[in-house]
Amino acid sequence: MSKFDNFFYAQWLKRLERWVHILLGLTLLAGINYWAAKNYIRIDITHNQRYSLSPETLAYLRELKDPLKIIVTVPKKSNSVEAEQTFKDIENLLKEYEHVGRASGNKKIEIEFVDIFQQRKKVEKLVNLYGLQERNVILIVSGDRQRQLLTMDLYKFKDGGKRAFRGEQAITSAILDVINPERQKIYFITGHGEMQLDNVDPIKGLSQLKIFLQERNFETLLLDLNKNAEVPKDAALLILASPQVALLPEEVETLRNYLAERNGRLIVFLDPNKESGLKPLFHDWGILTDNMLVIDPQQNNQTTGGNLIIRDFAQNPITQFHFDNEFTALLGPARPVRPDHKMTSQEELTVVSLMKTSEKSWGERAYKQAENPSFDPEVDLPGPVSIATASERQIGSQIGLKISGGRLVVFGNTDFVANNYFNRLGNQILVRNTINWCLDRDNLLNIPPRKIERFQITLSQQDIWKLGFIILLGLPGAVTLMGIVVFWIRNRHS
Repeated sequence: MSKFDNFFYAQWLKRLERWVHILLGLTLLAGINYWAAKNYIRIDITHNQRYSLSPETLAYLRELKDPLKIIVTVPKKSNSVEAEQTFKDIENLLKEYEHVGRASGNKKIEIEFVDIFQQRKKVEKLVNLYGLQERNVILIVSGDRQRQLLTMDLYKFKDGGKRAFRGEQAITSAILDVINPERQKIYFITGHGEMQLDNVDPIKGLSQLKIFLQERNFETLLLDLNKNAEVPKDAALLILASPQVALLPEEVETLRNYLAERNGRLIVFLDPNKESGLKPLFHDWGILTDNMLVIDPQQNNQTTGGNLIIRDFAQNPITQFHFDNEFTALLGPARPVRPDHKMTSQEELTVVSLMKTSEKSWGERAYKQAENPSFDPEVDLPGPVSIATASERQIGSQIGLKISGGRLVVFGNTDFVANNYFNRLGNQILVRNTINWCLDRDNLLNIPPRKIERFQITLSQQDIWKLGFIILLGLPGAVTLMGIVVFWIRNRHS
């Protein structure tokens, strides 16, 4: 009798065979899962491919050479339903970026979510490495270059609410920014007593603005027009902040050539009672800067210290966010800066008043002499008074299309960019949007925003009971019944 005919050995062989089958089955499942993880197709079956990245974004991401890191400090859990939905929108979008980044086998895009309330050590590291100062930030880093986005950058607002999600446009634009080895250069004109970037003085310093620009991957430099006959070729934007004396005629001519011949971009911040010498230039661009002081007696439009609170904004890319969300801006003493209607008739020139004071305000001409000024309809400017104006010149192309030429933005106040005011109310957003508009920043991509759709199912108490019966009792009961029937059939035929 062979030992294999022995009952003990037969049972042992059966157990071994069973375990071998289990092991082979597990190996097969593991192999299938591994193959599927490396070779799979993702199909977006939603209407209008809601969760798919645009072909333009895909093309840029596939050309990535250096690793990219995206750090999100938006909290996952919040007391606000809207805040939690914001996190979900960001998370779902970034999953697509991460998927494209690892499709080639190399993990080129790394996504990290940081809870600023619970992960304090990570937060300290972010502050030390990247100078992180705000909450609810999306930080995009490549090498030593970085850019920060706020959650408000990801949405289009209207009537105080979110109307469209433009997260892909904002994030892809930011990625293109940081992977570009050359940073855009912003030159600050100096030599006329202007406010200084390295000055930490709360009233006359621009150190907060400098930090703000560096965090957004800009390079800031100084430009003395007395020593330079022309604006540097690499200048993306010029800023003139609070000149205390008038620019020389040859300096004005340099700026005029820069704007007209090179389609340059210039932002000017003016003080009341200071002559800039730029009136001829402003005239060419349809802007009037009256030597007046804006008086606004409306209590809702001024602080106890006499500063202006601006509530009236135009529907313009610079001020659209303020218009949609009823944001305000805080300004010190201001002068009128308004469109020159004699020049706005030119087809190629578009001049827009960006923000105004209340209807009860006026531009006081005799502000130097009057201790208790009152409106004089003969000489004063009636309200509402425009205190910021943007001008854009369209130029014709050889194929008959008009393209954007130079851009000029003039503000009748300088205080709101100073350290003491920069982070108050909507001032920072106003400065950021002005710079972005001048540079066509975030608007170069042909990626349309996605309409926000929220679906809600309304169920009665009876519907809930029916649904609960089907899910909790109906389906498990059917499975159990099938098991009993199979068990009965097998026992009957055994």
